[in-house]
Amino acid sequence: MVYSDNELLSQIAEGDEYAFSTLYFRYDTMLYTFLLKLTRSESTAEELLQETFLRLWLYRDSLAEVEHPRAYIHRIAANLSHRWLQEQFRHHKVLQEQGQPPDTVNDPEDKLAWKDMEALVARVIAGMPEQRRKIYQLHRDGELSSGEIAEQVGVTPSTVRNTIAAAIRQIREQLLEAGFSLVLILLFSR
Repeated sequence: MVYSDNELLSQIAEGDEYAFSTLYFRYDTMLYTFLLKLTRSESTAEELLQETFLRLWLYRDSLAEVEHPRAYIHRIAANLSHRWLQEQFRHHKVLQEQGQPPDTVNDPEDKLAWKDMEALVARVIAGMPEQRRKIYQLHRDGELSSGEIAEQVGVTPSTVRNTIAAAIRQIREQLLEAGFSLVLILLFSR
């Protein structure tokens, strides 16, 4: 007998392990593919997949109330991957400030891609209008607040925030046009 996702969730809410494994095998490939695209790491995608279903099982008491199981499961995976990406951003920002590629970039091709990306970003920054370049560099290199940058440059803090957003958008667009992966772009332009 084939059960709907809602029926499976109701059974899981009652502690049915068979229903849980059925649901797992129904979604594991789709979620793994989604997580792999985000993380570019088979082991990380597998860990996040396992964590997704672990949370599903741990919070099974509330599953009977879920109206859209596919969206619910996907949201758990998306939230976990979002947290993972945030941790990676923080970690990689420290490495980037030290002038090092991320430690997850071990493959020689990835290291070369990272160097190419750094060079492209430098060219994009160099090609920005002078005011945008100066504000972006003060923000990025000097770690100054919007108010401090505004005072130095002679503009309002909101102009500084808008200029920084425009600079980051310009960098991301150029990197996307050059074919770099979204994950690397996000790591680089945070």
